[in-house]
Amino acid sequence: MPRYGYRRAEVETEKDWLLEVPGGADPMEDQFEKRAETKAENVSKNELQRLRNLARSKKVDVPKAGLTSKEKPTKNEVLTIVN
Repeated sequence: MPRYGYRRAEVETEKDWLLEVPGGADPMEDQFEKRAETKAENVSKNELQRLRNLARSKKVDVPKAGLTSKEKPTKNEVLTIVN
């Protein structure tokens, strides 16, 4: 199997052509789609952490995810963030 270069992408897609369904999972759920969603979430989480690290290194105040820049948000704002 070529690790890099010509025809690598074709081989990489064929590597996991079968995914086992976990014991308690719905058997009709698409495991490939679930894996792709998990990877997309991990990539976005990693990018957010990278940006926070950059901001921290520049000593810039970064608000928490989803919170407004107010010192004390109102009750309605907190409820909309939580829900």
